[in-house]
Order: sequence, then C-alpha cells, then structure tokens
Amino acid sequence: MPVLGAHVDSSGGLHLSFERAKAMGADAIQIHPTPPGFWGSPKLDENRIATFKEAAAKHGHPPFYFHAVYLINLAGDDPTLRQRSESTLAGYLKAADELGVNGVIFHTGSHKGAGFEARLPSITEHLQHVLERASPTSARLLIENNAGLGGCVGARFEEIAQMLDNDPRVSVCFDTCHAFASGYDERTAPDVKKTIDELDRVVDSPASRLSTATIRSPGWVPTATATRTSEPARSASRAFAPSCTSRGWRNFLSFSRCPARAAVPTPSRWPC
Repeated sequence: MPVLGAHVDSSGGLHLSFERAKAMGADAIQIHPTPPGFWGSPKLDENRIATFKEAAAKHGHPPFYFHAVYLINLAGDDPTLRQRSESTLAGYLKAADELGVNGVIFHTGSHKGAGFEARLPSITEHLQHVLERASPTSARLLIENNAGLGGCVGARFEEIAQMLDNDPRVSVCFDTCHAFASGYDERTAPDVKKTIDELDRVVDSPASRLSTATIRSPGWVPTATATRTSEPARSASRAFAPSCTSRGWRNFLSFSRCPARAAVPTPSRWPC
C-alpha cells in the first residue's frame, strides 16, 4: 500500500504543516511556502530552520516538497522575467536544501510562440544557474509537466527529458491532469500502465537519482506527489495516485510502489 499524503496549509509557519498533515492522516507533504501568485522565496533564519527541523524529526521526516510560485517562466523571450524567475527558483531551492526538504516542484513556463527547440538552450542555461546559485547538497529541482496550452513547455515527455539534460539534481514531477490534457490516456488501468511505461522509457535515465510525480485528476481538485529513487526505469519504485472517480483512484494506486501525496480539500470530498 502506498504512503499517501496531501498538499498542506503552511500558514503561520512551515513547521506547522507537519501537525496538520498528521491530523488529516497524511504521511507525505507538499506545501506552498510562499503565496503562489506572488514573487518571492522562503525567508529563513536560524530559528526558523531549527524549528522546522525539530518538527520534521518529531514526525519522522516524511517526504516533503515545496511547490514554487506559478509566475516562473524560464522559457520566455523577456530576459528580465527569466532572470527574476531564475532568482526566485534559486531562492526556493536554497531554502529547501537548508531545511532538508526533498525538492522544489516548478513549471518551466511558456515559450510564447517561439517554439520549444528555440527556447531549450535558455531553459537549460537558467536551470544550471539556479543550481550554481543554490548549490544544493540534497534537495532537487523537479520539473512538472505542463498541460500544453499557450506555448507551455514540458507537455510532452520528450521535452522534459531534454530539459533534464542528464543532471542528477534535476528530475520530474508528473501531473496526471496535465498529462491527460496533453493527450496521454489515463482512463483505464491499461491506459495508465501504458502512459507510465512511456514516461519511464522517455524520461528515465541512470543520471536521474530522484523522480517525483504530481498526480492530479482531470475534472477534480486532487493532486498527489510520488517520490522515486531510481535505478534503471523498470526496477525503480513508482507511485501513482487519484483520478476523479473511485475507479481512477484504484487504477493509479494499483501501480504504487512508494510515497505519494494527494492534495485534496478534505477527506470528506474524496470520491471513494
């Protein structure tokens, strides 16, 4: 049975998310450490770091991820916006590493009509700058697949693989709602298996030491994030989580191998 968690409220202090997760029965955690619609990175000091680490130890160090602000765009043609995005993402990754958080999930943005291939060198350059500036020892950057609308990059697994650039500090966050919108079928258990097999085949590589999947249902709110320590693709542990019906939940969970986090409003609204 997979370890299931939730997207958790972190208002009042990041350390409070552990107790809130426990109260809802969540064994893994994803949070927005800053308001997702505004620029900014988590602001830390020695006391906040110590308080967070004490809470993490008290609750057994559950899988824990940040989701970065939605304003980030490393793929556009505006150099000022790209630089601000780089700085924000670097601040997120540095904070995650200082706290012992597993990684930072983010969207790479939109090419604004220029095309993915034209913007790829800029994306990988900014990602390398983020890593150089944050210099993480354990936290990872996790590229979340996009829905493919408005020139968003990373809708196809092939684009994600190219952005990873064989760097073990950058990995994948798989969102089922976005994947479904991009044409990946998830309506039955065989469909799910086919999609995940394709993800493994296209994206996975020996350089990817950690893979993460954010799994959200089309037509409903839930998301889940699954962590995977990777050896070669087929031997790696995997986790998948809810779809928008009870059948969908079972389809994803039937493939689970490791911790998953489902961001749901409240258990009373779960569809199964």
